Amino acid sequence: MSDKTLMDSINELKKFAKGERSKVIVHSISFDSAPEFSSSDKK
Repeated sequence: MSDKTLMDSINELKKFAKGERSKVIVHSISFDSAPEFSSSDKK
């Protein structure tokens, strides 16, 4: 595998990881702010 191919793969992985992380953040924010989830947990 050439260095350029390796760098391209790493960049793709970084882009993917960044996208996944922001998706997870969005999910956790919507979970925290959803009242039905927090109220059902307390019961």
